[in-house]
Amino acid sequence: MCFDEYRRRTEHVKCTVGLEYAMAVLWLNPSLLPLGLYSLGGVNDTVIKVPERVKNRYGNIVKVIAVSRTAFAGKDNITDIILPPSVDRFPQSAFENCTGLRSITLPKLTRPITENTFAGCTALENVYYGGSADDWKNMRVGSGNEALFSANIHFECGIDGMCGNDLAAKDVTEKII
Repeated sequence: MCFDEYRRRTEHVKCTVGLEYAMAVLWLNPSLLPLGLYSLGGVNDTVIKVPERVKNRYGNIVKVIAVSRTAFAGKDNITDIILPPSVDRFPQSAFENCTGLRSITLPKLTRPITENTFAGCTALENVYYGGSADDWKNMRVGSGNEALFSANIHFECGIDGMCGNDLAAKDVTEKII
């Protein structure tokens, strides 16, 4: 499915409410720290749309920049994951055994994709990538990510704005891990 068609199909989907976040980095002022998606928090949606910014426990609006290795691993009911451009970190095994995952958006600024990040994603059909074909070619991808190479990679997908500015802040639970 081309990106324009995918965007039309998913544009009505609101950012998923009920996701759990944790500090993504250590810093002197925790009230301003960016967060990482830690857990789906009991959310059982098939389409997960991660907001670009959420309200932290201090009441500040901060970016979501990472996904933890436990957030999606083994969740076989998820078919689509829409990540904002701010997310650039995927640890080893982050999406491992998401056997129902068919489509995912990956921002241009994605750091190297570590080992087994997409291991066992046997249904992955489409990767909507924010960067160019050259950016993709130059990205380091660890072993165990064969699903990425058997999927259709769509380049220069304007994923900016796909998660909009609608904050799921009222229902954000921040967990410190």
